[in-house]
Amino acid sequence: MELKQYEPALYAIKNIISDQNKEASKISHKITKAYLSISFFDMKCMRIHWGSKAKFLSIPSYLKDTIKPLNFEGFSTQKNGWIRLPIQDIDDVSFLGVLINAVYNYCYEKAAGELIGCCHSYVACSDAKSCIQEDKPWAKGCYYRKNLINGKIFYGKNSILAGR
Repeated sequence: MELKQYEPALYAIKNIISDQNKEASKISHKITKAYLSISFFDMKCMRIHWGSKAKFLSIPSYLKDTIKPLNFEGFSTQKNGWIRLPIQDIDDVSFLGVLINAVYNYCYEKAAGELIGCCHSYVACSDAKSCIQEDKPWAKGCYYRKNLINGKIFYGKNSILAGR
């Protein structure tokens, strides 16, 4: 396989991550005999196969709980432990932004190492509705960041507790 045939998918993945103000530089890829293999934070987490008979995006089964709440249909778990989602066109990858972001967030958190409750910027993060310290290595382990991603804001002007 050649990179050229996978360039639109790789470009779409990088754009999805960049559009969320996340570190696209932490995306790496490798072309194998059968796949474009994608890694986030050096964790192999996604493969795209574009063959004449089968076309699919696959993720390792350990991500099953990560994608379960997304309610994607058409997934099938293979004997090799990877979960497949059939795609019709290489451009379909750009429509899987929610899935790609969920996988990226999982890898980001696993790369963190140590977990923290929150940092000194929790009010500013709440006002911004996202972590403002994403570029700091310790921010990967921020538990409050998970709440922000899920829309659970407890402080500042966007607090879900305001007016109670």
